Amino acid sequence: MLLLDRFDREYRLDGTVIRIPYMSAMTRLVSHDGTESSFAEIAETADTSSDRQQLFTRAAPLFDLDPESAASAVRKVLVVTARWREYARRSGIAEAEITAMEPAFDHEAAAQATSWLSSTG
Repeated sequence: MLLLDRFDREYRLDGTVIRIPYMSAMTRLVSHDGTESSFAEIAETADTSSDRQQLFTRAAPLFDLDPESAASAVRKVLVVTARWREYARRSGIAEAEITAMEPAFDHEAAAQATSWLSSTG
């Protein structure tokens, strides 16, 4: 048996059901099944900073994060990954392998994370 609590419905004590408007991230990003997207891309589609804050507030509990710890975690990741080439070379990784690893570190989501961090103050 599978029991679900619908996130898009509010069940009132008087028996009425209120539908809460909902748009999936896939719809918001005009994306397709199987297409990878990041949380930062979803946040970038928000119309206002208030919408971004609400998006984060709703999603953060899923990751057990509050805005302050999320910003701290993102900052730590950005600081360490900013020097990934240096760490790779020190570890004896060949230049060809470093080049092959670039897409894992140098991508739009990293720029979006930096931008998000700047907007959080």
